[in-house]
Amino acid sequence: MSEAQNGMQEEVDMVLADAVDYRIYHMTWKEKVEWFLVGGIICGIVMYVFYERWYLSLLLGMVGGIIFIPMRRKQLIEKRKTQLTLQFKEMLESVKSSLGSESVHDAFMKAKGDLAIQFPEDAFIMQELTRLMQGTMLKMRLEDLLMNFAERSGIEDIRNFATVFRSCYRRGGNIQEIVGKCITIINEKIDVSMDIESMIAGQKNEQNILLVLPIVFVVMLKSMGGMVDMESAMGLISMTIAIAVFIGAYLISCKIMKIDV
Repeated sequence: MSEAQNGMQEEVDMVLADAVDYRIYHMTWKEKVEWFLVGGIICGIVMYVFYERWYLSLLLGMVGGIIFIPMRRKQLIEKRKTQLTLQFKEMLESVKSSLGSESVHDAFMKAKGDLAIQFPEDAFIMQELTRLMQGTMLKMRLEDLLMNFAERSGIEDIRNFATVFRSCYRRGGNIQEIVGKCITIINEKIDVSMDIESMIAGQKNEQNILLVLPIVFVVMLKSMGGMVDMESAMGLISMTIAIAVFIGAYLISCKIMKIDV
């Protein structure tokens, strides 16, 4: 490889080196410790309510804290993807409005200026548009840059858009018409998804309330007496079954509430 090619490859690598993989979230040690403590304290308190043994609550609380870290990581990934989806929707709207008077390439470049009014420079979509501009300046193909972004995003809507865009570019189709239709479809899909989220927001609040009620119920019963003797084998088995049902009901409710459009 010639020196010129080596230099170009290095520049390309620099453009993509800091690209965010939205499918992965690297927690800092501070975040891990913080969420370990949060998960451990919550789990420890719940275990003590059921078992009334501090050593068992401490042990299961530590286990709960360890389990809570990947659960929180998954939540943060989903939250970041939601933010990126909404920002991507705004970008598509800007691109669509410019397609009639601008080339496709210029429409994307203009979108960065339009979105600068809505989002800070460190917003996900602003970083991606900056990367698109840098890549095209290095003679990288816009469709390849979009596909790279789509793969890193892990979001189906972005991947569908990038696939249609690349196919249209390579086959010489009417890029403005096809991309415009694709943008309309994706926007409608995102809007439907947001509408569903709004509709089930109340049910999610009810889910959180129901999550706490069994613990409150057990505390009330214990305060009134007449509970199963926790020192007996039957008492331990009863509490263990209750916790298993409690966790199973929560996981089932989470699965029901998760709706993919």
